[in-house]
Amino acid sequence: MNLWDRRRGESGQAYKAFCAYRDLGLERTIKAAYHKAIKRPTQQTSGTWKAWAARHEWDARARAYDAHIAAIEQQAREREIAKRAVELERRKKQAQDDAWALFEEVKTKLQQMLKLPVITVTDADGKKTVNPAKWDYNALARVMEAMTKLAKLGSGSDSGLLALLNIDWASLTEDQLERIAGREDPARVIASTRKSSS
Repeated sequence: MNLWDRRRGESGQAYKAFCAYRDLGLERTIKAAYHKAIKRPTQQTSGTWKAWAARHEWDARARAYDAHIAAIEQQAREREIAKRAVELERRKKQAQDDAWALFEEVKTKLQQMLKLPVITVTDADGKKTVNPAKWDYNALARVMEAMTKLAKLGSGSDSGLLALLNIDWASLTEDQLERIAGREDPARVIASTRKSSS
């Protein structure tokens, strides 16, 4: 039996009055509980309520109830903190997996780029035409830098990169990836793409 439960010898009316007092919280008074129970303000407090409060130790019981509620609230907060920690760990793992998958994809594209010349020369009607490729060695260096960051994030060795946690890398276009590899802010790249598509 809890201290705030109905006591042996405590009438139903007396316990109901205690509950009204108990449920007012830390600023409770017998007078405020009495006014709330009778649903109108009065100048005086019921003498019966004062007697019940003294006989049935309302103050001690209410403080015990407050401590009980505080403990429940603290447990709920701790459960929420633990739940949030689990979710953040799941997101971190997902971000690492996504970053590693993107690293592998960028690595494959980079290997394909390295097989091609920086410029191509074609003969057409006896003329030589020089067609520059869409990338140069500066772009290549930026892509390699981005790959290094992705590899660190994917392997879990650079937690500072987890600021990019909520980006769905797989949904980004090649243009977006190139802009991000060129050191543009990922959030700005994604936002500008959304604006132009709407």
